[in-house]
Parts: sequence; structure tokens; C-alpha cells
Amino acid sequence: MNTAFGIAYLRKTIPMWLEESDNGLTFDFRVLLLTLQEDLILVNERIDLLTAKIKNNVATNPIGKN
Repeated sequence: MNTAFGIAYLRKTIPMWLEESDNGLTFDFRVLLLTLQEDLILVNERIDLLTAKIKNNVATNPIGKN
């Protein structure tokens, strides 16, 4: 399985799994999924922050303008 596809799939489906109360998931597994969902959100936020910093550096650094 392609890792990027796997992560995209998890980002999309974890909320649906957590919302569905009668899917047979145990409480412990729901907690694990919630923790994974929170980690993915933090990773997205970190990527956005680093992307903004990179764009700023490219825009303000003469070497980045080449």
C-alpha cells in the first residue's frame, strides 16, 4: 500500500469510524483512533507551518529567488 494513500485514507475514515457508535469498536480502540487522529492533525499543522517558513525564506532570500 502506498503510504500517502494510507495516510489520506486514515484522515478521511477515522472520523467516520469514531462517529459510528454501533461498528463494534472497543472503547480502547476508539481511544487509540482518537489519539491517531489528533497526531495527524498536529502533523498537518506542522507541515503548514514549515511550508509557510520555507515560502517566506524563498521570498526573502536572494538565493531562493534564482
